[in-house]
Amino acid sequence: MKKLITSTFFFFVAFLLVSSQGIQSLSEKINGNIENFFSNKHQIKYSIIRFENSSNLSDLELQRFYHLIITPLERSENAQFRDFSTGFNNGKGNFDLNRINEINHFISIKLISSMGKLGAGIVIYNRNVNRIVSIKYYEESISKEEVELLGIKDPGLSSGEYSKVYDIRVNHNLLNVASHNIKGTEYIFFLLNDRIDIYTLTENSLLKLKSVKIEWGMPYFPSIHNEGNLFLFEENDDVYLIAGSNFSRYSYIFNLKDNKLKKIAKFDFSVADVFMIHGVRYIAGFNFSFGKNFYKGKLFLKQFNLVNFNAGETFIKNLPDFYSAAFFKDRGEFRSLFLIDLNYKMRIFSDTINETSGSDSKFGYTHAISEDVIAISSYTDKNDRLKMMKIDNDINTPLFNKEIKGKIKLIKEGFVEEKHGFWVIVEKSNKGFKNLKLQFWRKNID
Repeated sequence: MKKLITSTFFFFVAFLLVSSQGIQSLSEKINGNIENFFSNKHQIKYSIIRFENSSNLSDLELQRFYHLIITPLERSENAQFRDFSTGFNNGKGNFDLNRINEINHFISIKLISSMGKLGAGIVIYNRNVNRIVSIKYYEESISKEEVELLGIKDPGLSSGEYSKVYDIRVNHNLLNVASHNIKGTEYIFFLLNDRIDIYTLTENSLLKLKSVKIEWGMPYFPSIHNEGNLFLFEENDDVYLIAGSNFSRYSYIFNLKDNKLKKIAKFDFSVADVFMIHGVRYIAGFNFSFGKNFYKGKLFLKQFNLVNFNAGETFIKNLPDFYSAAFFKDRGEFRSLFLIDLNYKMRIFSDTINETSGSDSKFGYTHAISEDVIAISSYTDKNDRLKMMKIDNDINTPLFNKEIKGKIKLIKEGFVEEKHGFWVIVEKSNKGFKNLKLQFWRKNID
């Protein structure tokens, strides 16, 4: 897209499959109760902040049932619904209660098994008067087949296509993301304006472990839209993160040990990758045009020195100014560089950093490479599109092309659950309010 809502494809299919049956009917009753309560009220902002389960639904089934309820609420014009969900585990929903000041009504929903039926209790609480203002209970007979539908993978996807396996609401100040498996645990790191947040990732849920403040130092370059880079690599069983931004001249290197980040060095460019060129290892990166939302046309190649990051010679290659860059590597050896320039054109550079080819088509301003696949956003003012293209194929002929409801702000290579894919940050606006979703897309492999 020019400079979300969770997996709606599945839920539209589910609507058709379970129409007029128990799951669908119960979700409609819950939704209808909520919409009817708020139908004649003005300046109302509300959210579900508790979603508990003492039935036999699994966490995945619970999450999908929750989305059957909230999808119409997000489209409703009667009131302003906020989705604070961050995932589901241990039989209940997790919600971002740090945002509770955004709402004046909150809702609790509890699911129970009752004489072979699935029941749902809905409690609406008015924060302004500190009291419960509505209680309703509904129940429906639910067949085994309907529950199984909630647990199936997204239907209709061939093995050559990509599917969305994570879709998590995140802080609206999120700038960048990185993930890594450490001793069998999936870690995810969020770069925000003033800190790095450390989470563990389990079944579409985030558990926050720690926040580490970043003292960016001077000079400071004010930007209308802050942007940042977060690069992670592992060396000799140590994990390192390097954070940079468009409002600070310096990027900072942190070493992760025992869930603690220790600042150990700084660079005067933002790091994008580490690779080999003719047997020599380099740290590669760029600098923003500080205070702006694009990069200056220079590639920094700094000889890698783990003992002293600031040692080693730095080489600089001239490039056109650009919005995003991604390196293609083969077994750790640099092969080519792909840029999206300020005209939204793709520019391709060889392993000698000489321009070789490109495309006359216009693309979105963010892209990434995982293995031999490029993921890229679209050049559009409306809903974005996520496209996957094979590097050796015609870059104008995508392998995968999916509409994304909202604006893709960032695409980032990721490796989760031992599978390669892409982190995608999606921004969606609703009546002047913006929210961010973090998605993970990977090839549809069992």
